[in-house]
Amino acid sequence: MGLWRRSFLVKGLVALAAALTPGTIQRVRARASGTGAGAARMTLRVQPTPLKVLGKEVMVLSALNPTGGRGLAVEQADGFQVDVINHLRMPTGMHWHGLLLPNGMDGVPFITQNPIPPGGTFRYEFPLRQAGTYWMHSHYGMQEQHLLAAPLVIWSERERAQADQQFVVMISDFSFRSPQAILKELRSGSGMAGMTGMAGMDKAAMGKPGMVKPGMAMAGGAMEGMAPGSMAMASGAGGGMAAGTVLQQVWDESNGGFTSRLAPGSPGSSDVNYDALLANHHTIDNAEILAVKPGETVLLRLIGGCCATNVFLDSGDLEATVVATDGNACEPLRGNFFQLAIAQRLDLRFTMPQAPGVFPILMRAEGKDLLAAVVLSSAGPAAAAKAVAALPGKASQLTGGLDGAQESRLRAQTPLSARPVDRNLELVLAGSMQGYRWTINGESYPNRSSLMVRQRERVAIHFENRNGMGHPMHLHGHVFQVVEINGKSFAGPLRDTVLVPAKGTCSVLLDADQPGLWAFHCHIMYHAESGMFTTLLYEGADTSFWQPEKMAAAMEIPSFSP
Repeated sequence: MGLWRRSFLVKGLVALAAALTPGTIQRVRARASGTGAGAARMTLRVQPTPLKVLGKEVMVLSALNPTGGRGLAVEQADGFQVDVINHLRMPTGMHWHGLLLPNGMDGVPFITQNPIPPGGTFRYEFPLRQAGTYWMHSHYGMQEQHLLAAPLVIWSERERAQADQQFVVMISDFSFRSPQAILKELRSGSGMAGMTGMAGMDKAAMGKPGMVKPGMAMAGGAMEGMAPGSMAMASGAGGGMAAGTVLQQVWDESNGGFTSRLAPGSPGSSDVNYDALLANHHTIDNAEILAVKPGETVLLRLIGGCCATNVFLDSGDLEATVVATDGNACEPLRGNFFQLAIAQRLDLRFTMPQAPGVFPILMRAEGKDLLAAVVLSSAGPAAAAKAVAALPGKASQLTGGLDGAQESRLRAQTPLSARPVDRNLELVLAGSMQGYRWTINGESYPNRSSLMVRQRERVAIHFENRNGMGHPMHLHGHVFQVVEINGKSFAGPLRDTVLVPAKGTCSVLLDADQPGLWAFHCHIMYHAESGMFTTLLYEGADTSFWQPEKMAAAMEIPSFSP
């Protein structure tokens, strides 16, 4: 039975619950639609929860719905009506990543609202203009590294019709060390011995094209309460790892799809090594088994919820088709090896073979030996358990880096309309290992500069990356179309997060129809916390919550205590 056919009525509650165990998206249907009095309100409790990782008991942070699952699944017609309740001993906040929403509902402390205090509640309420795969995460301090992130699936009739069964897969990177300790080592340069595949960072770029005064802000915060453990930390500049043989994504012209091959090259670049890669909070030795049926279609809603790790999605012998990027429908793109940058989403659809079988879907960390997996099984529990036991604990072959090849072949199903560009914004991305400082147009948070636009303008944003590693750039409150990578123009996918390739360029188009003050930053958390953060400001917008100094202070205080 398809998951959308599983409807429940629970005391009239509105559509809920994306429980990540066992991975199936469950929902509770409202009795009434709309955002008026007929639609019931939901709650999310932000609280510490226990988790076992690699045999160690740790405390992490979770956003729990009334069923006890992490995250939410809601009906588009019902609108968004959520009370976020803070059960922590320190402030928090919740950002609804990728949603087109009123500026005051964006959930970024010290930009669009004050933090939610301990014991406090913040009510988020707005119509839903989209359906598909989205996610939520804390934008206070560095709570996201403590796994305060969760799926957000928005249902519509079209989304229900995507497949016979649907599952959500949240990918996370995990360290036993606190993010505050990680950031300290990055800033001191003391963790360089553990480096994986760093290709280098150039000195900060000069100039400030497209920038005006005032304002910007960013969150930060120390972490405590994690179980002690070891982690190879890394940060560095210069030459990267020596070239060898790596696993690379390639286009197979004969089959018309993406696959993988071993070829000479260097591992992908990264600042931070982690203890584990998680899929729905599972390590690969305990990979989640998703029961499917022979011959049916299956949709995996994959969320790149890592703080500093891009991944490749490897479906092995099972062919997949990309049907959506960042919640936006795209023209089908086939293959068995796909790129997923930090904060992006891919919806992958599979047609299961008629013969029963077990099919691992691997997540390979870019340039690292970390693996995570979910297992699609139509062969019964015993066969699935045997397949999980046979999964490798570490990758025997490192991957190369993410690039623009996949992006340049993706096409939006409904692209932006053709019209002249009213405003061009130039963003130069750079960094220096001296103090671990990252910049946009030569400036580093917490400055007081912002990118200015007017309502109803068609805006082109041009990125130049002067670093030897890619930057996943996320603009809050907007959807844009990718139209250029490394000098190649194309009518690409609709996204809210784009990976600007290492030492490369990228351009996107958007329509300025979301008045307000919006965060705009690299989604590598340690880059954002170290300066690669700015704001997009509409002329005349309310900036009353804009307090960059308080945001900077929040980065230095504990953001988690059990």
